[in-house]
Amino acid sequence: MKLLFIDSNIFLNFYDFYEEDLNQLNKLVDLIKTKKIKLFLTKQVYEEFKKNREQTLNKAYKEFIKTDWHLNMPIFCKHYEEYGDIVRSQKIAKQLKSNLSKKLWDDILNQQLKADLLIKNILKVSTIIDSDKYLEKAIIRFRLGWPPGKKNRSVGDELNWESLLAEIPEEGEFIIISADDDYASPLADNLIKDFLSDEWNKNKSTKIFFYKSLGVFFKEHDIKIELLVEQEKDKLVGELRNSPNFSYTHNVIGILSQYKTFTNDQIRGFGTALMCNDQVRAIIDDEDVKGFYTSNLLDRPEVFKPNDWCIIKSLILGSENDREIEEEIIGLESKLDNNSEETENDEDIPF
Repeated sequence: MKLLFIDSNIFLNFYDFYEEDLNQLNKLVDLIKTKKIKLFLTKQVYEEFKKNREQTLNKAYKEFIKTDWHLNMPIFCKHYEEYGDIVRSQKIAKQLKSNLSKKLWDDILNQQLKADLLIKNILKVSTIIDSDKYLEKAIIRFRLGWPPGKKNRSVGDELNWESLLAEIPEEGEFIIISADDDYASPLADNLIKDFLSDEWNKNKSTKIFFYKSLGVFFKEHDIKIELLVEQEKDKLVGELRNSPNFSYTHNVIGILSQYKTFTNDQIRGFGTALMCNDQVRAIIDDEDVKGFYTSNLLDRPEVFKPNDWCIIKSLILGSENDREIEEEIIGLESKLDNNSEETENDEDIPF
């Protein structure tokens, strides 16, 4: 049997999924019901999800409300028949947006979004671990500086790990799925850190796996569930990284802005695009580009190497040391050019 643990950040990604993806994920519920998969969740994950759900949906809803479809037209446009059609269309669109916003808000408050209903179904068939019992161990782990976890911030990841270490049964295969780097090896995206792997193997006979997304897990374990949305986001990251002009950059940013959550790899891709593509970097002060980078990167410094983060933050916010930053960027571009021959035929690399 496959024993599965899904982190709170994966559940938050459900609000970005297409309807087809959510329908596909209902198969996961069926797999749990038929005992082909046993899903473990901790009380900590559930509470973390509830807290972040409000923040995630509130941010997305406010962005939707700010959307303005008003088209400013000069006076002489009134002489054309299309003018009246445009005015009427804008009134209809405004009313439709108002109706939709009310329905959305009601469903957000009442937890009736399609993703909410799926998550409720998953919770019903999950095994919930009372992680509060392992708080003392988690605090000790935090103070020792052992992974997983974001040091100097909280003990949430430590609490999850201690709970899993204590309560996952000695059977089958154990799989952790989390978009954070807290569990991930710096050597490869879908490898767990050696420290955690060694600790697990010392205490458990269950074989342990780690993946950053459900899609990769389904593929690697030959589970017939296909998710489209992460493939689409990866494709857009690659397009931003290779954007040939300002217009294309604005277009890609516009599409990306429709999504609420991104994986660490995708965030790193945005950073690479900003540092290494002047068709992105040169328009960082344009409202849409600035807004996108401010919203999605400024609260994710832990995703980047320290030197890269300094450059990215300075580019987004502006810096008195522009000359130093420009020299760093030139060095990055030169390094990228030197390696281009090795990767130019690798179509599977999204960014």
